[in-house]
Amino acid sequence: MNDETLGAGHTYEIQVKQPTLGVWLPVVGAMSYREDSGTETTVSPGNLVVSYLTRYSSAQISNPYQRDLIGLLDVRFKTPVTTTYFNQSFFSLM
Repeated sequence: MNDETLGAGHTYEIQVKQPTLGVWLPVVGAMSYREDSGTETTVSPGNLVVSYLTRYSSAQISNPYQRDLIGLLDVRFKTPVTTTYFNQSFFSLM
């Protein structure tokens, strides 16, 4: 688990060498999430992204703001190669 801070307009590259289940939760400000497939969405605080990244794939988290910092939690779980999960889901925290 990592606590990340992104400067205005910056992008954080996520590259995995083995199948990984990732959870990304914006804590301060919204974040943009994009996968290799081209799927992109903006995720606001109070929501999270849960995504299964296949072997040797990548994703990007970007700060959509031109002047503000954002803060997020980055949690990743290594998974067996034979595990099959959904591609990407977005959840709201209650």
